[in-house]
Amino acid sequence: MEEKKGGRVRSDRSFQEFNSFIARMSMLEVMQGYQYTWVNNRDNEGYVEERLDKAFGSMGWIADYAGAKVLNLYRSASDHGMLILDSDGQQQKKPRRFSFDKRWIKMEGCKETIEAAWDRTHFGTPMFILKESIKQTRVALFQWSKNFISQGKERIQTLTLKLEEMRALGGYKN
Repeated sequence: MEEKKGGRVRSDRSFQEFNSFIARMSMLEVMQGYQYTWVNNRDNEGYVEERLDKAFGSMGWIADYAGAKVLNLYRSASDHGMLILDSDGQQQKKPRRFSFDKRWIKMEGCKETIEAAWDRTHFGTPMFILKESIKQTRVALFQWSKNFISQGKERIQTLTLKLEEMRALGGYKN
């Protein structure tokens, strides 16, 4: 995702140190919805939007607060969006351990997620770069897979309800 829409283009170098820090800390962005948090309130060619405000979480925090999300609320009177953290008020008992599910290989977005995480720039010795690439891939896949896990739980609940309805109607014999 671009950091800015409209206006003068900023070089990627201006974000290099910040992005390296985020990668070293194994942080993931947790904001959902519209990503641009500032607008210059001009029309047409002068219109600019930027991602000035961001929200990050560590793997541990994301595992502990799996239902948490940060939302960018619509701005009506301001040039800045308001970020709201909804932690869902519940902390999970145990952080979920990451393990790669070989079924993901066939799923849409898996390959792209791996490639994007692996292609991030790291600095250091070759062994450190390899370790960071593996770690970033794990972090990215963990975040990507949360979508399928929650869909799976919903599907199980839906099918369980259907089975109960069928049993109530005597349909379990068929």
